[in-house]
Amino acid sequence: MKKIVLSFICIISLFFSCSENSEMDTKNEEIPCVSIPNLTTSDVQDITENSVVFSGVIEPENCTTKITSQGFVYSENKLPKITDFVVEINGTTISKKITGLKQDQVYYYRTFATNSSGTYYGNEITFKTNKENSKLLIKKIQNENPASYEKGSQFFYEDDKLTFIYLNDCSGLLYYFEYNSNGKISKRFEGSASFNGDTFDPNTFDLSNFKENSSILNFIYENSRLVKIQRNNGFVEYIISYDDDNNINVIEWLLPNIGLWEKIVLTYSNGKISNLNDIQFNTGGGSILANYNYSFEYDDKINPFKPLKDNYSMLFITTCTGLDYITEEGINIKLFDNNVTKVFKEGELIYSATYQYNNDYPTRISYVDSYANNSGVHLITY
Repeated sequence: MKKIVLSFICIISLFFSCSENSEMDTKNEEIPCVSIPNLTTSDVQDITENSVVFSGVIEPENCTTKITSQGFVYSENKLPKITDFVVEINGTTISKKITGLKQDQVYYYRTFATNSSGTYYGNEITFKTNKENSKLLIKKIQNENPASYEKGSQFFYEDDKLTFIYLNDCSGLLYYFEYNSNGKISKRFEGSASFNGDTFDPNTFDLSNFKENSSILNFIYENSRLVKIQRNNGFVEYIISYDDDNNINVIEWLLPNIGLWEKIVLTYSNGKISNLNDIQFNTGGGSILANYNYSFEYDDKINPFKPLKDNYSMLFITTCTGLDYITEEGINIKLFDNNVTKVFKEGELIYSATYQYNNDYPTRISYVDSYANNSGVHLITY
């Protein structure tokens, strides 16, 4: 019996001895040395015409080498380095307001850190500064000789932001807009409304009730660029892509339970849209149903929708006026910087317009839409 007890004690002693040795071995293991800091660059915030806020995270390495310089680098060229513009700032979670930028300019920025092993960079973020807010914002588009029931298209602003668009001549459509911290549209509420007076009055309008009963579109941004428009139910209605010059070059429309319905590919020349390729798909099987090319001629004046595009990212709207250049396919993009004077479909003229101007903005448009067999004269006020 004593032999059994002694053997048991020996086994227990051996077990604890092994456990202690195992723990000691674990404690003596060294954590591998990593000399590369962990760098993260965040999306920019508070973009204006000449300033922006950078932010990111710089986690130092765990070796004996120490960071000697860190912060942000930025440039008008891709993959900025410490030979470009440098902003040094200490800390782990860092942020800095950058001023003195060019308006309407594409920039690239990323975090950086330098130690004795070299200089390391975080992910790159692209952004574009705003254009200077135009002093002339479109307020109304109306027939030159309107019938008593024609109220025209009306635009309303508050604190330099577009808040409402009332399209009386488009079945009384009403849009209300909300904005993100960068001053771009984040939500569009859409519904119908009718009023007794000549002018929609936002001060007396029941906005809460309207929002509760509206169709809602959410505007999604990446690197400060609008890339997606999505309905509140989660369905994505538009997908937007950009070329290397930061111009919108592909717009895809999708339908619920169907998928890709229409795709527009834009080609630019000298900064202007020179060709629009409209591809329509069969909703039954996804095969191409139609494929048309449109080309354009322009004047050298400012398109009335350009400030809404540049300032707020309002890229699509049908106004039921002569400023809807391609009514044939219901293409409602408002991406033109200048005023369209002619539209050709596969080389055939389908739209023409002449304008009168004040301060480089059109105040009167006389147009002929051959496809819709429609013509007219509209007055534009600001």
